[in-house]
Parts: sequence; structure tokens; C-alpha cells
Amino acid sequence: MCAIYGYYELTKDKPVNRGALDAMLQALRHRGPDETGSYEKPGIGLGHARLSIVGLNNGRQPLFSEDESICCIYAGEIFNYKELKKELEQQGHRFRTDSDGEIIPHLYQKEGMGFLKKLNGQFAFALWDTKKRELFLCRDRLGILPLFFTQTGSTFAFASEIKGLLNFPGVEAEIEPKTLSQIFTFWTPLPGATMFKNIFQLEPGQYLRVASSGREFHRYWDLQYPKDGNYEQKEENAWTQELCALLEDSVKIRLQADVPVGVYLSGGLDSSAVTAMAATAGGPKPQSFSVRFADPAFDESRYQVMVAEHLALKNSHVRISQKELAEALPKTVYHAENPVLRTAMTPLYFLSRHVRQNHFKAVLTGEGADEMLLGYDIFKEVKIRLFCAKSPKSPRRARLFESLYPHLAIRESGSSEFLRNFFADGASEKSAWDYSHAARWRNTARLQRFFSKELKESLKGYDPREELKAKLPADFSRWDAIAKAQYLECRLFMSHYLLSSQGDRMSMANSVEARYPYLDHRVVELANRIPPRIKMKGLHEKAALKKCVAKRLPPAILDRPKYPYRAPGMELAPLLEESFSVTRLKESGTWDGALVGLLLEKTRQAQGALSEADQMAVSGILTSQIFHSLFIRRQEVSKC
Repeated sequence: MCAIYGYYELTKDKPVNRGALDAMLQALRHRGPDETGSYEKPGIGLGHARLSIVGLNNGRQPLFSEDESICCIYAGEIFNYKELKKELEQQGHRFRTDSDGEIIPHLYQKEGMGFLKKLNGQFAFALWDTKKRELFLCRDRLGILPLFFTQTGSTFAFASEIKGLLNFPGVEAEIEPKTLSQIFTFWTPLPGATMFKNIFQLEPGQYLRVASSGREFHRYWDLQYPKDGNYEQKEENAWTQELCALLEDSVKIRLQADVPVGVYLSGGLDSSAVTAMAATAGGPKPQSFSVRFADPAFDESRYQVMVAEHLALKNSHVRISQKELAEALPKTVYHAENPVLRTAMTPLYFLSRHVRQNHFKAVLTGEGADEMLLGYDIFKEVKIRLFCAKSPKSPRRARLFESLYPHLAIRESGSSEFLRNFFADGASEKSAWDYSHAARWRNTARLQRFFSKELKESLKGYDPREELKAKLPADFSRWDAIAKAQYLECRLFMSHYLLSSQGDRMSMANSVEARYPYLDHRVVELANRIPPRIKMKGLHEKAALKKCVAKRLPPAILDRPKYPYRAPGMELAPLLEESFSVTRLKESGTWDGALVGLLLEKTRQAQGALSEADQMAVSGILTSQIFHSLFIRRQEVSKC
């Protein structure tokens, strides 16, 4: 998906700082190993590192309008570029390359930034208007591709990853305490925030205009849902047929490339459905790629084999041990550029590496189905809690919880009372803006007890939930409870964790482009209009998707109980002993040494059998310590 980077001198046209561009490129080359290009004029420097997938022989960037007054560097894919290019050519525009991104400067010259609504794709780009001396940064609707920016003195700088900015002269690496509070509440920074002071992320569906007079943010797209529960009334089959047709087209256009496109196959419904649609899209059958675990409790290989054999596909897999996962954790934190409360990203790093070793540069993947088509347990929880609100103390409610979480062995463990209280917590506050997520956020925020006294002091009076509330769209209060839950899940967990730490960063660490059929904006907009009762029947998730692929997949895949994606435990003892040492804890100044010491002792005695809360604490503190070594101490990843 390439890397873009550059800077703009806001007050005067200084000579180009070639060394600064080279330093940024050095940190970003894994995103674009095939070729590089740059645009260098007094006061402006733009750079590009290319992962060549479309227009292999002549797609080098930057890209220009015909009169070269507009310069663009671009990362990602525009899947409807052929149709847009044809329209432009009929209007007299002439193109120099076969790159999909070359339509951007032409469309901007013709329509201004209003052209964004025409693009179907995943992208981040920087566009320089030489006549107006204005720089535009833009990010795709759902935040599939990243884009960060900062300002040091009178110089504005941007890059596809933060590590590119940390190589820019004058940019300091200093941790932002508020972001730690956000991660230890929501699992992710809030939209726009990063782990570093004065370094920010452009939000999904936004573009930023930068000029000597200042900056202007514009939102060109956002998730929308019917107001006041007024969903369009259509027959269920009509909704399903429309969804199926769009999904099939979304898969088909994402198979377009000048290189082979593979597909991730986990064995779950979402990836299996994409694989089935790709296998019947009309071209050569794609190769599928899977990750398997040495720990049988987490291994899904039998489902992967079942789907591959059913569709007559070649499936290639990589098997990972707990030791290998632990050894790769520092590298994955380096690429994620965030501490994380679970380590599920690390297996995906191995999977993308396996894909690249098999000479593939692009894959289709199944992210987004759970958020758009109501697959997550949190949407079922909303239904249960609304039901509980009618009689919160009823002992019969426990049976609902047991049906939702059968894998927790509730009856045997005595967890029934815990779940009853969890779901009943705040159940009567149906109008609360955070009704769906409040209990989870409160539970996660309890991990902040491990914060050091100094960190707690710096956060006095700060509540990340209030900051999030202020960012909600104007219509949010008029959406139903399920729609509100979807918005929060998409804008936080999906865009800023799933598509970042687990998605783009792990695939691009190995120069592999991931493509997301469920996140085609046409699919998203349709899914948001479909009544929840059609997407989720009772507590049976993704009913509409199952209808779409009922005749294409084995019944065992369609009928599988939904389990969250989890990675097996890691052999973390050496990393923990080092990172949780008194010396290292004092260096970071982030954690309460006494409490972390007790947690370390608990892990020694538990032999892997930690509670979920303790597992999150271990993961969050450990990856924060690794993060500090990598980005504050600037230690080499191989030495962590």
C-alpha cells in the first residue's frame, strides 16, 4: 500500500532538506520496497516508497496533472479507477501512467476536494497545489490506511507511520499521558490521538488543508444510521439479495491487480465467505493463506482445510509456537506503534510474512463483517441488557448469559452471578450515550490502578470518556442502541485498533497489502440501513451474511458458534523478568513498581492460568515497557 511522507515550510521557502526526506524514507521503506520517488521544490518536499501492485512498469510517483500544477503522492488502491479514468479521458484528460492514483490530481483540478465522494477505495494521499501553495492530506472513509502529522516550529511534516516523523529534524519522542489513559479504557487511542505529544493522526473520512494561514479539517464522510429507529421496510429477501450483490462486486473489484491476489482464511464465517466469493468471481481461483497454532485449544486448522477442500483451493499455512510468538512481540510493537492490551496482532505478523514468502503482495481479508453485520457479542449484550432492564434481578436472566458465553463454563465456575451483575450494571440507563460499552470501559479502566503516582497526578481531572463524548456526531442521540454500539465499535476498536495494530501495520511490516471487501463504503452504507432484526436473529449473529453464502460453504462453517479471535499464550517469562525489573520500571516512570511486582509474582505462580483482567494487565504493561524501549530509549528492536 506504499508509504508517503514529506514536509511543508509554512513561512518561507527554504532550500529542500534532502537529508530529512532520506531519514523519513529509511524508517518507512518496509511499506514500499519496490521503488522510490520525490518532489523537491523550495519550501516543499514530498516522498514516496512504492509497493507496486497496479501499473507495475510505469507507476512511479509523484503523480501530476497535465500542466504539473498539481502534484500528488498516494498510498493504497482506488478500485473504481478504471471507470473514473475513462470518464476523464472522454473529457479530454490525458494520462502518463497506468497507476490508479493518477486520477487524483486530475479529479482535484476538475472538481476540488469534492471529488472524494467518487472514490471507492482504501487510501491516504498528499496533494500539493503549486498555484495556491496549499497542501492537502486525506485519509479513506474508514481509516484502512494510516496518516500522521506534526509541526515543529514553522515546518509541517507528515508520514504514513509515526516512526517516519520521529526521524524528522526537531521532532521529539515524548509520551502523551492522556493517550495511555485512553488505551487503558478503550484499548486504543481516541481518533486523532497518538502515543506522542504533538504528533497526531488524521481521522478516517477526513482531509486536512494546510496553508501558511493555518490548518482546516474537513469531514467528507461518516457512518450514518436511520434516525429514531426508522429503518426502511423491505422484505428480508430483498435486503439479502442487495447485500449479496454488493458483496460479490466488492470482492470482484478487489481481485483486480497486476499481481496475484490471495485471501486470508481463518476458518471462521467472515473469511470463509470472502474466500467462497473470490473462488467464484470468474477469474483464476485464489490461493488461501492460514495461520495455525501448536496449541490445539486455539488451532482452527480443521475448518481451514474443510473450506479449502470444499472450494478446491490451494491452501498454504504457517504454524506458530508460543516461543516464536514471544520472540516476535517486540517487532510487532515496533510496527504497531502502540501498547496493546492483547497480543493477537503477533500471529498476523507471521501470516503476512508467510504470504510474502510465497511471493504474494496482496490479500483479501474478512475484517469489518462483525461490525457491519452484527457479529460481535457486544451487540448481543445490548439486546440482553435491554431485556434485563425490564427485570434486572430475575434469576432466569442467567440462562441468557449462559447461552451467550457457553465457552466460559459458567455453571461450573460460578461465573453466572458475575455475568448477571455485569449485564445488569447500568441496564436501566437505556438513554446513556455509552450504554453498550460503559461496563466494558469501566472494567478496562480499572487497570489504571497500575499507573505510577506521577502518571496519575498528571491525569487528574482528565476523563477520556468525556473527550470521546464531545467527538460524537450530532445525530448520535437519535440512533437506536444497536446503531450507537456499532458506531462506537467502528470508530474506536475497528478503525483505530483492528485496522491499525492488527491490520495495516502487521501486513505492511512484510510489504503485503490487505484488502477489505466488507469495508467497501457501498456495503457499509447498505448494512447500516438494514434493520438489526434482519442482521441478527434473536442472538444468532450475521444472519444476512449466512443467507448470502448458505449454498457456498459447508454447514459446519455456517453453524459454528461465534468465538472471538484469540491468540494462544506466549512464553513471556524472559521478557517479563526484564521489562518488569525495578530498573526498567524506574526508567519509564509509568508504573507502580510494587503493584507490578505483585503481578509478576502472580504470573510466576499461575503457570499461564491468569484471569482475563490480569492477562490484559500483563499485555498492556509489557508492551508499554517495550514501546518505551523502542521509541523513547531508541533501542534497536533486535535488542528488546
